[in-house]
Amino acid sequence: MPAADRYAWGVQNINAMQVHLGRWVDAHLPRSATLAVNDIGAIAYFSRRPVIDLMGLVTPEIRPYRRAGEAGVLRFVAERCPDFVIVFPTWFPELTARRELLTPIYRVRLERNEVSGGPEMVVYRLARCAV
Repeated sequence: MPAADRYAWGVQNINAMQVHLGRWVDAHLPRSATLAVNDIGAIAYFSRRPVIDLMGLVTPEIRPYRRAGEAGVLRFVAERCPDFVIVFPTWFPELTARRELLTPIYRVRLERNEVSGGPEMVVYRLARCAV
């Protein structure tokens, strides 16, 4: 694929997924809501909400938990108790399968994913904090 086409698809993907989700959060979720997100950039910026970075870039406290894999991330989420979790389900299959903890409320799926971390991102409401 020519570089210009790849760049164009990259822009389209980020706008259609992360920018869209950030704007959706801004329009639909409470101003006081805290988000746990695994791809914070555009979502954090456009949502204008406090974020917990599940990858550790701006929330370095998660790094020791991440060493334990997905179970560690689940423990961190339970301890921090964000109102909503926004992730690529393919990155956290065990966590996102826990319907007693996470209720999906909104999703975005890319028809042609060229640059995003997965073809789908889902907004989940955290039902309870205890693991």
